[in-house]
Formats: sequence, structure tokens, C-alpha cells
Amino acid sequence: MPLHETTAAALARYLEHRHAVGGADDHIFISTHGHALTYAMVNGTFHFLLRFVTLRAPLGQGAPRILTLWKAVADSVRAWLAVRGDAPVPELFLNARGKEMTRAG
Repeated sequence: MPLHETTAAALARYLEHRHAVGGADDHIFISTHGHALTYAMVNGTFHFLLRFVTLRAPLGQGAPRILTLWKAVADSVRAWLAVRGDAPVPELFLNARGKEMTRAG
């Protein structure tokens, strides 16, 4: 799937930062232990989070599935990156000072 140039640039900045803290592993997203995320980890986290949100699939389609949400999430991330513009840090969400968001803001 082709990426928009702003998405590709944001991923490149993220990968620079991620390689600085996570080593030379080629996986885009890594665990806190520095290893690639497995489908079981991501799917388990998804189902854990489903317990805290009201997310329903259209009638007759069963429970929400992670793979059916990827396009909506990808579209939302692209839209946010277009609005947010360039940032000096690779994080997706920034605080009011344009820095990575922390628990304190």
C-alpha cells in the first residue's frame, strides 16, 4: 500500500528515533523488551481495550476485529498527520509546546 509523503516522512523520523533507542531491529513497532510485536500481543491488547470502549461492528458482522479496523485507523492517522504538520519529535501526539506528550502534558 503506498504511503502519503507526509506519512512516509513521519515514519522515517519515528524509525530514526526508534533505532536510537531500540537498536537495529527492522520491525517498526517493538515491545518494551526490544522485540517485534507478535500478532498475539497486538490482538490480545486489542481485545483487552475493547472491554473499556463501546465499539460495535455493524449488525450481522460479529465482534469487532483488529484487521477490519486498520483502514479506518490508517485514514485517521494520515488525516491527523496532515493537520498536525511537521514536528521535531517522532511521536504522533504532541503537547502544547510541540514536544512529545507525557502524563503531565
